[in-house]
Amino acid sequence: MHVILINPPFVFGRKGAVTYSQCTGILSIAASLRSRGHLVTVIDALFEGENNREAAGDGLVKIGLSDGDIISRIPSSSDMIGLSVPFSHLASIAHNLIRNVKEKSPKYPW
Repeated sequence: MHVILINPPFVFGRKGAVTYSQCTGILSIAASLRSRGHLVTVIDALFEGENNREAAGDGLVKIGLSDGDIISRIPSSSDMIGLSVPFSHLASIAHNLIRNVKEKSPKYPW
């Protein structure tokens, strides 16, 4: 099975000072799946898109890959997608990403 695990873009204060998440949750899941013979791709949208910044309202800054960039990195050979949401303030980002992935590729279970 080919599993995609995504660490989403994050929202930071107006200065956009980035504090990187270590993604230990999805990296642990990735290691466990790999040890059982599965192919796993991790997309760290925050780290990979650290130079992509956009206003997120209330003086906040969203930093990370766009939904389109994330979707373009999901191989068509994927069987399943998992999305990490380590903080509740990222829920709207996660919901939008899920909606956009489902529109492009409705075959993926979540």
